[in-house]
Amino acid sequence: MVAIFENQYAGDLSGAVWIADTAANRRRFEQAIGLHPNSALFSKENYDAHQIALCQTIWSIQDHFPDLEMITVIGVEPNASIAAALLDDFEIEPVGFGFRCRPTNGS
Repeated sequence: MVAIFENQYAGDLSGAVWIADTAANRRRFEQAIGLHPNSALFSKENYDAHQIALCQTIWSIQDHFPDLEMITVIGVEPNASIAAALLDDFEIEPVGFGFRCRPTNGS
């Protein structure tokens, strides 16, 4: 599962993908072939802060994919406040393009 927060994502779209709903991303999403049926566009604009949008999106993905082993987040670098907000549900691993979250055993 991949959660993409970039406004003009140019990478691969395949498998299970949730991507920020922008005009450029919407065109790519609608033209993508072979996406998982629960793939979706999501709005970042419904939240007061970027961090809230990020956390809500990750928790929504977990609701739609309860058996997932990892969510790869692209376009957001992890920081202490993100890690703290997700601490009860996910372990965070920084990577060059964003981070990976793995559900904790207690979730």
